[in-house]
Order: sequence, then structure tokens, then C-alpha cells
Amino acid sequence: MARGALGEIRLWKAEPALTSGKKRLLQTFASQGALALERARLAKAESRARVLEESDRLKSAILSSVSHELRTPLSTIKAAASSLRSNEVSWDTPARSELIAAIDDEADHLNMLVGNLLDMSRIESGVLKPKREWNILIEIIESVLARMKHLAGGHRIEVDVPESLPFAPVDYAQMEQVFTNLLSNSIKYAPGGTVIRLRAFEEGDSIHVVVSNQGPPVPQEHLERIFDKFFRLTETDRVTGTGLGLSICKGIIEAHGGRLWAENLPNGFAFNFTFPLIWEGVSPSQNADGYRGRMTNAPHILVIDDEPQIQRAIRTILTEKGFHVTTASRGEEGLTLAAANEPDIVILDLGLPDMDGVEVCTRLREWTQCPIIILSVRDSERDKVGALDKGADDYLTKPFGIEELLARVRVALRHSANTRGSHSSRVIHAGELTIDLAWHSVRRGGEEVKLTATEYKLLAYLAANHDRVLTHQSILTNVWDPADADHTEYLRVYMRQLRKKLEVDPESPQVIITEPGIGYRFVADD
Repeated sequence: MARGALGEIRLWKAEPALTSGKKRLLQTFASQGALALERARLAKAESRARVLEESDRLKSAILSSVSHELRTPLSTIKAAASSLRSNEVSWDTPARSELIAAIDDEADHLNMLVGNLLDMSRIESGVLKPKREWNILIEIIESVLARMKHLAGGHRIEVDVPESLPFAPVDYAQMEQVFTNLLSNSIKYAPGGTVIRLRAFEEGDSIHVVVSNQGPPVPQEHLERIFDKFFRLTETDRVTGTGLGLSICKGIIEAHGGRLWAENLPNGFAFNFTFPLIWEGVSPSQNADGYRGRMTNAPHILVIDDEPQIQRAIRTILTEKGFHVTTASRGEEGLTLAAANEPDIVILDLGLPDMDGVEVCTRLREWTQCPIIILSVRDSERDKVGALDKGADDYLTKPFGIEELLARVRVALRHSANTRGSHSSRVIHAGELTIDLAWHSVRRGGEEVKLTATEYKLLAYLAANHDRVLTHQSILTNVWDPADADHTEYLRVYMRQLRKKLEVDPESPQVIITEPGIGYRFVADD
């Protein structure tokens, strides 16, 4: 054959020799076998060709969609940065603030786009696994709405989620992303000034969520396709986006064992999704049965990070703010510098060339209690919780805003000074709240606040460690018992009760802040 030998047939036969008829039969059998093998080869080649064609199609879709979306914020950042570097913009004009705000906003946009691409790749490779815990759904929604206030434009967002809704066994951060993407999509496509409604209710053994808006209807044949990667309706090409947001939502909901779909309404459009309330054979009702400053003139900051650009940026801004800054590019180098001259704060990257940052954190905690702020590109909850449990005081994800870093530095220094203080540090003020840890007294606006023993113990632990991120596990271990370290639902119920008694607006807390998927932070006054 033209392709050469595909195999061989061997025949062992005693006398007599094969007749001509049997030889022809054997030849026919061999030919049919060769044809079958050739057909199998061609089918495999065709399958590979289809895979390559689909890969090329997706690659083209990625390039056409992402290149435009990435270039837009990059162009804005480049234009604003070049204007600031030139002499065209005076440093004391309002234009300077506008250009800086544009850089900050577009950098956030760019970070979101890259995050969507990474999440999509994780979903397709099957590594995006939900880290489920028993959560209060309204807390997740309130967290999303607080961050999206400035993005809502002229839209009014109405929420109908009863507090009596059962605990939801979901990944806090992933479910935040689902609500963020669905609300962002509604804001993009619904006419300005219209209402976006978010409703959740119990439906059998599931939670049913509806996000509806007054946007235009989607052709019936496209209701399923809008969840495909990079699919964009031709009449909505004017709206920016990569076409990945809805695909990511679908992947997250399905990973939770649920379903996501869209439907046209008489006066608008709606996204629906459901997810089960039963998790590992346990229902929410079964699960709930068991629960009913002092600073020196020049504080020393040690920055341990192997990225020269990050080192330079942090050193420049902190030095300008009056801090004494030392830098190290490797873990061992940072440990040596810290031992030679104990810093007031350590800013630490996790991805160091010679050792993991968590090991550096552990070794520092063997002899110093100086605040440690993790500054890392790793954004998984496991990395954050792991670092905080090993002694870190705070965690900031790259890319970061310099104002946020400065705020975290100020908080860390204030907390460090207070923990070294005398009895005065045992009286903590937070807005209208005054907490006297020595006298077990809690007052709000001068009036005593009545707390149960467990509520006070929880508040006292938060306040004593104010301005630090406390993980669920550390709170549960210290307030309840080490055996309860995995039962975060204890915490959510009591935290909600505390907020109702302490916060001016419990739905938008300012004192007890949720760190999604990690824990809580008590914010004290300066």
C-alpha cells in the first residue's frame, strides 16, 4: 500500500498447501483488515483536525475579543501616565487628580479582565473547586452591593432576600463573583435609570435566585448561547466586555451542583440560578440545630519582595511619607536584615526565589511580634488563610492601590503601638462605640449595650485584636472551642446579632468588616 505496511498476518498450517481459492480468501481478508485500519486512522486524523480547528477558532475569538478589551484600559493608562510625566499638566490642577483616577480605575478594569481569563482557564481545566462553607446569602449580596455602589450609575438596585432564608452551602468568594457578574451584565444592558431587582427564595431543597432588569429581550435561539465563551449578540456589540462573565457564572454554579439559565420577561430580562441546600448529606436545618498610637518619628519598614519594580514603587512612596525603608529580594536576606535591625513592619511577598513567604512569616514569629503585611499575587482563600494562621496580620493582593497599602501600614503601626500600651489601650473607640475591656463595658452613644456572655466574648476578642484580619478558625478557637474551628456558621449567626446591636446600619457595617472567605476585621478609630 502507498502508506507502507500497516501490520502483518501470520499463518501456521500443516500440509496440504493452500489452494488458490483459499489464498484469494486470505488476500481478501487482509485487504478488508487494511481498509478498516485505514478508516480508523482517517477518523482519528479527522477528529484531530476538528480539535485543531476549534482551537484555532477559540484562539481567534480570544485575540479579537481580549486584544480590544486589554488595549482600551492600557491606552488610557498610557495616555494618563505620559501626560503626568510631561510638563503639560500642572501638579496643582484638578486635571492631575482626574488622570490619576483614570489610571487607578483602568488598572482595576485590567485586573478584572485578567482575572476572568484565569478563572475561565481554571473552570475548563476542572481545577476551580468551590470551598464550601455554610454562609448567609444576604451577607454575600450586601458585600457585592457595597463594592458596586459607584458602578450602578443611574440604576436602582432592589433586594428581596428574607433573613429567614436557610444557610447556603457555597463558596463565599465564588458566589460573590456570580452576583458581581450578573449585576454588571444587567447594569450594562438595561437602560439608565431603570430598576434592577435581586430576589432569592427557598424552593424545595434548593435556593432560587433571580436577577432581573428592564433591558431588551434576547432572541429565543440565543438564550442558551449567551453563556458560551466569547458569544456576543450582534446588536449589543457597542457594550464592552470579553464575553466571559456569564460563562464563568455558569461554571461556578454548575460546580456547586446548580443550574443557571436566562429568560425573557414581559417587561425585561432575567437571570435565574439554583443551587442545592443539601451538602454532604446535611441540610441547613440539621446544621443549625447545634447553634442557636504610639509611633517613632521614622518607623522602620522591611520590604521582602523579589520584583524590583514593586520594591522601587513601595520604597519611593514610603520614603516620601517619612518611613525608613529597607528592602530584600530573598527570604534568607530578609530574615538576616530583620534580625540585625528589628523592623516596625514587614511587607512580605509569598513567592520568593529561595523559600515560601509563609516560611519567612513562621520564622519571624519565632522571635518578633512586629506586624507582617502579606503583599502577594496569590489570591486564593487557602493562601490567605494559611498566611494569616501562620502569624501574618494583614493580606493585600497584587495589583494593589498605594493608598490602600498606606492605610494598611497606618493601621498596623497603630495596632502595634496599642498592644504595647498600658491600660489606656484597653479602652477602644469605634465611631459611637466605646469598649472598656478591663470593666467589660460596651456603650453606644453613651448608652449601655446589652450583650449576652458569648456576644461579649466575641466582641472582646475582635476589639482586643482591632484592625487585624482574624480568620474564622482563630475566632472560633478562641471564643468557642478548638473542636468548633470548622463551624463558621456559629460565627455568622453571632456576628449578625452583634452588628444589629452595634452598627448604625447593620446592612452596611463600618465597625465589624467581613473579609470574604477569610474572617473579620474590627475597625477602631485612629
